[in-house]
Amino acid sequence: METKEPEDAAIAWLTATTENTSPFSAKKEDTSSYFDSIKNELYKLLCGNPEYDEERIELSGIIKSKDNKTLIVSSISGIIGSKVGLSATFIAPVTVLLFMTISKVSINARCEWQKGSKELSS
Repeated sequence: METKEPEDAAIAWLTATTENTSPFSAKKEDTSSYFDSIKNELYKLLCGNPEYDEERIELSGIIKSKDNKTLIVSSISGIIGSKVGLSATFIAPVTVLLFMTISKVSINARCEWQKGSKELSS
């Protein structure tokens, strides 16, 4: 994270396969599409795709609970993991990194809006 943006760190995490971490593994995986799949499913979950209606209802209850950060990340990772065929624990760091990207974009958008409002009122 010191030298990478959150999305780049997420891609690095997903492509750190057993080939890169264990030279004795015989299993080869095509990890190139994992990030796009996870990002696409997260978009559908957060942006109202009917495919995720039930999950959004469940998540709204979790959001209202105490200590919800861990529950939210693990729930979303589980939901998306089941769609893309990856374990929730494996994609949990990616979920956090994508939320960091989303919050950064939101903060930047808010700053630009605020900046524009000040220029209009001056």
